[in-house]
Amino acid sequence: MSRRRGGKDRELIDTASINGTMNASRVRDRSHSSVDPSQSSPVLQHQNVSINSVTSTGSIVTPHMEDRMRRKLKYFFMNPCEKYRARGRKPYKLTLQVFKIIMVTVQVCLFGVSQFSVVTFSEENATAFRHLFLKDWDPGYDQTYYPKTSPVYAVYNKEVFYEKLNFIWTQFYDIKVDAIGSYDFADVDGKPIPMQICHENFQSGVIFADNNTYIFDPTMVKECINVTAPTPGLNETIRDRLKKHNFTINFDSLIKLEVHLVIRSIHLQQTTKYSTPNCIQFNVTILYDNSNHDGRMGISLTQQKNFLRCHALTDEKAMHVGTEGDTNYTGTILPLARRFNLISIFDMVVVGTSLMSCILCLRSLIKGWRLKSEFVHFFKINYNKDLSFSDRMDFINFWYVMIVISDILTCSGGVIKILIENKFIGFFDLYDTCSLMLGTAALLVWVGVLNYLNFFRQYNILILTMKASAPNVLRFLLCATLLYMGFAFAGWLILGPYHIKFRTLNTASECMYSLINGDDMFATFYEMGQTSWLPWLYSRFYLYIFISLFIYVVLSMMISIIMDVYEAVKDYQENGFPKTDLHEFIECCEDRPESGCYRLEGETAYSIFCCCRRGRGRTNSYEPLEVES
Repeated sequence: MSRRRGGKDRELIDTASINGTMNASRVRDRSHSSVDPSQSSPVLQHQNVSINSVTSTGSIVTPHMEDRMRRKLKYFFMNPCEKYRARGRKPYKLTLQVFKIIMVTVQVCLFGVSQFSVVTFSEENATAFRHLFLKDWDPGYDQTYYPKTSPVYAVYNKEVFYEKLNFIWTQFYDIKVDAIGSYDFADVDGKPIPMQICHENFQSGVIFADNNTYIFDPTMVKECINVTAPTPGLNETIRDRLKKHNFTINFDSLIKLEVHLVIRSIHLQQTTKYSTPNCIQFNVTILYDNSNHDGRMGISLTQQKNFLRCHALTDEKAMHVGTEGDTNYTGTILPLARRFNLISIFDMVVVGTSLMSCILCLRSLIKGWRLKSEFVHFFKINYNKDLSFSDRMDFINFWYVMIVISDILTCSGGVIKILIENKFIGFFDLYDTCSLMLGTAALLVWVGVLNYLNFFRQYNILILTMKASAPNVLRFLLCATLLYMGFAFAGWLILGPYHIKFRTLNTASECMYSLINGDDMFATFYEMGQTSWLPWLYSRFYLYIFISLFIYVVLSMMISIIMDVYEAVKDYQENGFPKTDLHEFIECCEDRPESGCYRLEGETAYSIFCCCRRGRGRTNSYEPLEVES
């Protein structure tokens, strides 16, 4: 305790001496402002003198404080192995990061299996609904690979329009009997939700094509009607039912017609031992799109899934079906929303590990920020110059910033995952949000491993090359982006009406990016329509110039920029990197990690062979570092 108190007292004395010297220096500066600079004190000349050339004679900082600052900085920039040899402290943070990588990877894999199961179930049900509700649906319409050669599912005459609408009506109310899947109607207050038909029209739209006249009011009007089940024993069609409710469809003014169906189902999954069923409500929308008024009304089916609370029946004979088909539940209902399983316990461990990692990394960032502020003040006093921005940024470990971000995403995604798996209401629909958080966290965790490979010369060349080439590459990409966007807008505007790959600005950009990488070049040339010779001729020049410019010029120049930096990094590794003020100051301390000079007060095994550079007339002793707060 006396030694530690003595170290603190010396630090206070040194700090007081610095403040006194600074005040005296300011007084001298004010009183001798007219003195010739060549006759000023050495302190004022430090601005133009190298750090290694400054002796302790001209410094207002004591040699003891200078050596202690060098050792503190050198210890701060050591890797975990060197810190272990310097103070004997085990690399807990490194061990925790390795453990976290394993845990996060396992968590992502487990959630991925569940996520794939839910998404696959939803997509396959969408396919089933198309076959159930869309008359004459062909599997070719399900084709998703490129290029798509199947025709568009559409109607072209009114009779077929009503036939397909009538098919939807009858199939929906027979779905419990006809469908293979376990489907049922959704209900509100014990009453099933009926099928709903909505159409959106212009306020008035009548076309007289024989004499080129029309009546048109662009105001849009929407009208909806609920259509109940067909009456048993009555040969009734959907057209009769709509006419009965005065729901008329004017095809001249019709913009779109939507059919809304609400269906419920239960997903009995077998992904893991602890998986529980998911109760899902599908909100199905069948769209008849007549917005172009071009004689073809395209038909599409989409769905949105909502997760509902499930209940399990504990008794073996908890359900029986009565004579009239009603279902009665007689057993005890066990809510699954509060059933914590081993996967939830594992998720809690991952959240706790990430939280601990986040705290440790934030602690290191705060210590680095404090040390930066301390050294900036020390450097200004001792050498009368400001520390450069790059040297200041060396104190902020951006790898730790990335780890903190990944830990926050892991904790947030892990909490949402626990709530989803235990069926808490309000969190069922956050599968995509949870997968986004956990997936990004896993990406950052694995990228963070490069931080520890950076300590080894044989592995850090990739990181050094990326770091050194980033400014030049970003400036080059800015210029290339301007050129790229010019081609994108020109291709979309000129080729879009005649080429499927340029129909939208987004698809045009995707097509151009694929061409840069040499993908699907012949198909891009071949699919250009020849209905107009001028756009076709322009497309030849456009594609040849774009491909040649970006592949042979832009990409080659980018590769050359990176290769120049790579060669420079290899040369620096052999002959030494350029030294900044910070590195020159630290290199004055030649104490090895195992010398004992870096131990805190109260620790043993000090070495008497401390080799920090000292001024003339100084003894070869050292003081241990004080305990860090």
